[in-house]
Amino acid sequence: MSWTVPAHVIGISEPIKAALPHNACMSAVLKQLSEQGPGAGRPREHDRAALAAEFIAYIENAEIPIIAEFAHRHGVSKSVLYDWPEFADLLKLCTSKKEAALERKALAGEINVSMAIFSLKQLGWSDRAEQTLHGDKHAPVQFIVSEKVAKDL
Repeated sequence: MSWTVPAHVIGISEPIKAALPHNACMSAVLKQLSEQGPGAGRPREHDRAALAAEFIAYIENAEIPIIAEFAHRHGVSKSVLYDWPEFADLLKLCTSKKEAALERKALAGEINVSMAIFSLKQLGWSDRAEQTLHGDKHAPVQFIVSEKVAKDL
């Protein structure tokens, strides 16, 4: 896939722009970040536009992207990334790629299945069936037993 960074995205160094995979959604995020400019809101330790650009590159290049790993490498708390509203789409993109990669690799036997299950459960997967009963909660319950089951009783 060939992606380019729009010229209107400012505040990101040229080498990062050149290395960035990009799409329209990410363009909007980067534009929003760069338009905030210095002095917008409280003082920040991190240049959000540059961090977003690096996060996009990380998502595209990592085989299984891990948000905590990216946060650690860039000296920012994972919770801070979740607190920044402009990172919401990037976090969803990262999670989607991670989920797909884990499922694909687990099914192919390329990774430890137990670890894949653990990671997928953190993403909301469940290995238990949930049942919901509907109807009048005061009505009597009727049990129907098959002949085979009745013989075994």
